[in-house]
Amino acid sequence: MRDFVVFSVSVLFLLGLGGLVFKKNLLKKTMAFSVAQSSVVLFFVVLGYRHGSRPPLFTFASEGDLMALPSAQVMATATLILSVAVTAVLLALIVLLHRHYDTVDGEEIRRLL
Repeated sequence: MRDFVVFSVSVLFLLGLGGLVFKKNLLKKTMAFSVAQSSVVLFFVVLGYRHGSRPPLFTFASEGDLMALPSAQVMATATLILSVAVTAVLLALIVLLHRHYDTVDGEEIRRLL
């Protein structure tokens, strides 16, 4: 099951990467970037999962309990926070570019420079 999830995460990341490379519209590139970031978060969650484990809350754990890895959850949370910030900055830049050049096509903006 874990191999299937890792394969699905890889496909999701490649779809996001493909959107970054092949799309011309900056909004679509931002959405593809968000998809790639979400696949990284999902990968961190998969890394932290252990079959039959409990949440990593030491107050509820008894002696010898198997717990999920908290470091992967911390990395996933940090990645989510950073991805929201990066997406907000990208969207703000796209709005500024649209106001200045009246288009969101990356190649046309490059041509107008």
